Amino acid sequence: MMTPTDPPQRLRDAEIPGLLRANAELVVETLASEAGFPFAMDSRSVEWLDGYINRIRTGDWSEDEINQMVSNLGSYLGEAILAAYGGAWAKDEHGWHIRFDERNRAYPFAKVGKQLKNGPEDSIFSFYSAIGVVFRK
Repeated sequence: MMTPTDPPQRLRDAEIPGLLRANAELVVETLASEAGFPFAMDSRSVEWLDGYINRIRTGDWSEDEINQMVSNLGSYLGEAILAAYGGAWAKDEHGWHIRFDERNRAYPFAKVGKQLKNGPEDSIFSFYSAIGVVFRK
């Protein structure tokens, strides 16, 4: 049993991809009723999410709410990339990303954060689609 003086337990890096997958599945479940079609980890759903982010991004969100959106929607985007193009979750000095090979990575959390901040010019759907030009399973 933990007492108030015990240090917080840290997750091991090996446990994180499973949590990212669970976050992505939560996004699918949550947005399924809003999308009006079978929301999944696919191109159509990423395109819909791109528009959704643009619709909600100007809301009066706290920093914590924005961080939670980046975490959840970034997990979803990463899992959608994995489903379409392969790769694996990995961590480097810039954070969690999808690693395709030794030189090529995609940073879905950063991209979601940029679209929330900057709008359509930092589209997650354009990002997702561009990966398909370069990386295939």
